[in-house]
Amino acid sequence: EGPYPIIEVDDSDLGTIIDPDSSQGIHIEDIHSPVISPSENEGGEVNPPAGGMLPVENLGDFTDGDFSEGLTDDQWKERYDPRLSLSHYKMPHLGLLNDYADQIYPVSQDEKNKNGAKILTTLRNYKIEITKVSALAGPTVTLYEVVPAPNVRGASIKKLEDDIARSLAARGVRVVNIPGSTAIGIEVPNDKPSIVSMKSLLADPQFNSEKYALPVVMGRTISNKVMSFDLAKMPHLLVAGATGQGKSVGLNTIITSLLYKKHPSELKFVLVDPKKVELSVYEPIEKHYLAKLPDFDDAIITDTKKVVSTLRSLCKLMDHRYDLLKAAGVREVKSYNEKFLSRKLNPYRGHEYMPYIVVII
Repeated sequence: EGPYPIIEVDDSDLGTIIDPDSSQGIHIEDIHSPVISPSENEGGEVNPPAGGMLPVENLGDFTDGDFSEGLTDDQWKERYDPRLSLSHYKMPHLGLLNDYADQIYPVSQDEKNKNGAKILTTLRNYKIEITKVSALAGPTVTLYEVVPAPNVRGASIKKLEDDIARSLAARGVRVVNIPGSTAIGIEVPNDKPSIVSMKSLLADPQFNSEKYALPVVMGRTISNKVMSFDLAKMPHLLVAGATGQGKSVGLNTIITSLLYKKHPSELKFVLVDPKKVELSVYEPIEKHYLAKLPDFDDAIITDTKKVVSTLRSLCKLMDHRYDLLKAAGVREVKSYNEKFLSRKLNPYRGHEYMPYIVVII
C-alpha cells in the first residue's frame, strides 16, 4: 500500500535473523522489512522492489527518483501500520490465564484489630507512645500506619523490628518511612496471602491506560494498586535475589506482559538460558518473536560459547540504529518509529521501522 508495500510470506520466513558478519552494518530481516534486490524493466531501468526496502549497498539507486513525489495528500495522512505485515496474527487473550478467584483471601477486621493492638503493646513496653494506628491491607502484606508522639524518633521504632515480629508470631516485619506523612509504616505478612494473578494485572484499567513503549506489570502494591513500569525507560535491568525469592517469576512476568501488549512486528526477544530449563517454554514463539544468528539451530541460546557472537551482533545492530537515529534527528527508538509511522522518513533512503529488541540473560 502506497510507499510501504505489504507482502505475503510463508511461516518459514517469520523468524528474525541477526547477521554478525554483514559488511554494511547489521540489519534485521523480518516480514515487515524484507531486504530484496531491485529488478529491471524492459527498458533496462531499475524498478523499486515490490516487497520492501533495498539492501544498504543499493540505497543510492533511488535517491534521485523519490517515490514519495507521486503520493496523494490522503496517502500521506494515512499512518503506516507495521502490524499489517502479519495481519493474521492474533494477540493472546486473557482467557488463556487462570484468575485464581478461589485463592483471594481478604484480611478481616478482626485480624487488623488484633495485630494493631499487639503492635501498640510492644511499642509501649519500650515506652514509645503512639497516638494513632490504621491498617491498609494488600494481597500478601498489611501496612500498619502508626503515628508516634512528637518526641519519638523513627529510628527507635526501626530498632524493634524483631521484637514486633516476635509479638505477632510473624515470619518477619519491615519498618518503613511513609513519604509525605508523619506516620511510620510497619509491614506485616497476612495470615493467608492471596494469589496475585497475571490475569487480574493485565485486565486492570490503570495498567491499560498507561502509554508505555514497553509496558510491564509486576504485581500489586500494598494499597492493592497495580505496579507497572516502562522497560524502555530502564533498559539495563538487574533481577537479583536469594533462591526462592521469585526471580524466575519476575522474568516470566516481564515476558508475559510484553507478549500481551506488543505485536511480533514491534518486538523481538534474544533469550540466553545457560540452565536450559528457565526459558525453554518460549520455544513455540520462535518464528514470531525470537531473534537468533543465521547459523544457530536453536532460537534460545543455551551454549555460553555462542553468547559472545550474539552480543557482538547486537552491538553492530545498535551502531547501525544509532546511524539511523542521527540521520532522522532523534535520540531514541520511540521518536524514530513515530516519525517513520507518520511517513516522515523515506525507506528508500535507508530508513526502516525498528522493532524493540529485549535481551534476557
